[in-house]
Amino acid sequence: MYNINEIMFDLESPIEEVREKAIIALTKSNDIRVIPKLQKIIDNDPSVQIRYFARKALWLLKSRIGNGSVEELDPKNCTKKQIDSYLNDENVDKRLSFVKWIAKFQVKKAKPMLLKKLDSEPDPLVRATIILAIGIVGVEGDHEILFRYLRDPNSRIRANTIEALEYFDNDEIYEKVLPMVMDEDNRVKTNAIKILGKSSKINTAEFFHKMIASDKVSIRDSAAYALSEIGKESDLPLILRLLKDPKKTVREKARQALARIAETSSKAASIYQQMNLLKDDENVADFYDLLRPDLPKAKKSKKKELEE
Repeated sequence: MYNINEIMFDLESPIEEVREKAIIALTKSNDIRVIPKLQKIIDNDPSVQIRYFARKALWLLKSRIGNGSVEELDPKNCTKKQIDSYLNDENVDKRLSFVKWIAKFQVKKAKPMLLKKLDSEPDPLVRATIILAIGIVGVEGDHEILFRYLRDPNSRIRANTIEALEYFDNDEIYEKVLPMVMDEDNRVKTNAIKILGKSSKINTAEFFHKMIASDKVSIRDSAAYALSEIGKESDLPLILRLLKDPKKTVREKARQALARIAETSSKAASIYQQMNLLKDDENVADFYDLLRPDLPKAKKSKKKELEE
């Protein structure tokens, strides 16, 4: 199944073959989010072959993504008056097509009009697309304008806001996005997890520890889901705690997290292999206790405290 988020994640793989396959896969997409990603590869990738594939893919995408109602406009020479006219067209489909056109050609002169239109646009899909376009054509500092849309009641707008913030390199972004892993909407949650998974600038362990200690099943479930997507070997103590969760759905996600980490970690692979030898799910609690010496700062049991 085609998953653009997974493919764009592969664009940052250290393995050249993985990046090449991701670029080829993206040529099947008509998604405007791909364009700035490919441009970044063209400008920065160390491989000559990868840069070549990226240039070809970008050319194909730009030729295949339709211009809708704006075919006659020149991205370099269009006027502010023309931009304003298209953004305020009575036809919602035309407004949507034009915002996509701005993102496609990265028409930076349109940014002030996009910002002005953002709160007055009545259609949520157009607003969500405007937010994404601001991420693509914006500059450092514009991310602060987008933060409030992380609290928008519309889930599509929240999800697009996270994607738009990904285009800015600022530590504050990760602090703002981190709580979104608890969002009730799966797309919002997935986008938050994806952007956090790429960052080494924020300590997620403390945040996940608080989630795991929550009385709410939904929060513990979100922590397990996040760790199944972005977990690493250093997160094993968190995952092992989730394997002891009273809710089976949480334990199953923790198993998935462990299985994912086991693909690249011999320590996790050993634990996962031993755990699979258990006869039933309830034995995981005993298995967890056997592994407690590996857990940092593990709390003493009440029985142990009484003995001391």
